[in-house]
Amino acid sequence: MKRGRHTPAALVHDQLITDGMDFEARKRADRAFLDMLDHLDVPPVQSRVMWTAVTLATRFHGPWAAKAGVVLWAALAAAGIGLLVWGLVTLTLWMIVAALAASAVGALLWGGQRSAGLVAGYALPVIAVPALVSLMGYWVYWVIEKGVKVIRQRKPENRREPLPEPVAYQGR
Repeated sequence: MKRGRHTPAALVHDQLITDGMDFEARKRADRAFLDMLDHLDVPPVQSRVMWTAVTLATRFHGPWAAKAGVVLWAALAAAGIGLLVWGLVTLTLWMIVAALAASAVGALLWGGQRSAGLVAGYALPVIAVPALVSLMGYWVYWVIEKGVKVIRQRKPENRREPLPEPVAYQGR
């Protein structure tokens, strides 16, 4: 984990979350995490995105309705991103407006944690999409690196020497 102002809050939150804990207790731990981030002067956008991430995990550990709401939200978010991209490419104003408004409507699927859903809806295209592109770029690098290693190991002068492995992905 990268260390920063948020580290104490993350460590406390990790201790508050236990296997099999009640959904409501987990939601309170998530709210305490956000309060701690604010007290540690973590910038507001960063703290809300971090809080949204732990809230998403909480919803996946919650009752079936919470899980179903997030799954439906994710499908709508993907469609909304597609609509936003297409609207921007074609300069179709109604598509852009509809895609941006859809995040607010989709946040309702997060139930009592709808403010986290709202943050997630607007952060997804800005944070998650570039992160996925970066991850795909890493996979391309890894395949190339492995291929070069296989080719190098076939050379007689390298057969007895262990060659280094590709750098491991450190994302979380």
